[in-house]
Amino acid sequence: MVGVVAAYQRDPDMAPDELFEPGRLDHLVAGNSCRLLDARRTPLRVLAVRPDIGFFDVEVLAFEDRGVTWELPLEWVERLQFPLDGATAPPSDVARLDDARQRFDHRLDLDVDLVARQETMERLVDERSQTAAWFDSAASPWGSSSRHLDPDAAHGDPLLIADLDAYLKRRGLADLERRFATGYVSNPSSGDLVKAHAIVAAELGLAPYCGPILRDPDALRGAFAADRRASHLLARLGYVSTAFRAAGHGHVVVHRGMSFEHAVDWRPTGTFVSTTFSLDIATSQSALGPNRTAGVLMHQRVSVDRLLMTHHETGPMNDRFHEAEAVLLADPTALF
Repeated sequence: MVGVVAAYQRDPDMAPDELFEPGRLDHLVAGNSCRLLDARRTPLRVLAVRPDIGFFDVEVLAFEDRGVTWELPLEWVERLQFPLDGATAPPSDVARLDDARQRFDHRLDLDVDLVARQETMERLVDERSQTAAWFDSAASPWGSSSRHLDPDAAHGDPLLIADLDAYLKRRGLADLERRFATGYVSNPSSGDLVKAHAIVAAELGLAPYCGPILRDPDALRGAFAADRRASHLLARLGYVSTAFRAAGHGHVVVHRGMSFEHAVDWRPTGTFVSTTFSLDIATSQSALGPNRTAGVLMHQRVSVDRLLMTHHETGPMNDRFHEAEAVLLADPTALF
């Protein structure tokens, strides 16, 4: 089992919650500082407010994502806290923001269409054949090696990471891979990037989708068109499952740890489910703390056919965060 626990950066001198108040729409003023209501109260700064597409931009001011910009939905202001003396927007601006929030704060429910799923499963057979042929070719760095893959390794395999990059370049999907993987690792809820991938996955019949609607009209245009997103999803699924099977692994054990500030909130897992190969990391994610009153730790053996992305072949999962992560397709009949 992986013996490395992710050492998340924290502020030992974090200011107490009493110096802040719950976020409201009138707090969304460019330049205002705020904090995310996560366990370590990640500090942020509002950069811009965009009621036309229902987002506001924040800069992460500390920890591993320092300097990164996130696009947060307007309703997420309730997941933030602001200093008591922060600036507030005039009533006219707040009215525009409230109108935008109501316009965009709707959910989309997509069940698995069995006809679409059958067609996708047939496409995945071809994807796995393409990957197997790639591994047998001289162009594949990992396929030309020992094809070793230890699910419990703490870090990704540089050879396998380079191999996936070469494979997706050949498929004309390397640009989409970089954007998707980097975005998912930083914050899968930022903007419509990951959300649009999840909706396309549901339309393919891979897993259900229950979540916010798309807000940005460019989310499914140009380089991000639905057909390119579908090609990326299928290429990745075919590559990852074939790599694990080539290394002798038809199933893997993954873990999921969660902690809660107040009451346990059993939200749907979403189309993509973040898990870890490391029991130690999952245990740390379920730990109690000063602002965490409940925790849950779960384990499951899953087919490698559910693996969309893991730290073994994904470069960004080995840069700032080291969580031995495995991203699964959701399965409503499974534990997670």
